[in-house]
Amino acid sequence: MNNDKEAIVTTLQDRVNRALLTGDWHTLTDLVAPDALITGPGGYVITRDNWINVHREEAYEQVRLDNGRWQLASVQYTTAA
Repeated sequence: MNNDKEAIVTTLQDRVNRALLTGDWHTLTDLVAPDALITGPGGYVITRDNWINVHREEAYEQVRLDNGRWQLASVQYTTAA
C-alpha cells in the first residue's frame, strides 16, 4: 500500500477507534458500511446497526483497543441501569 492510501486508512481507523472509545455512534454510523457484519470475539456475527445500537442503548466500558493491527481487542458490555 502506498503512503497516501496507508495514511487515509490509518486516519479513518483512528476515527473509528475514537468513536468506539467515546461511544460516538454518529461517527460509527457514518464510517461503517451499512451492510457490514461484525464478528465478535466468540465468533458470533451481528449487523452494523445492531453493533452500533450497543453504543446507543447500553452502558459499556472499553477495556482495551489494540492499535497494532487495528483490531478491537475487548469490549465489556453491561446493561444500562
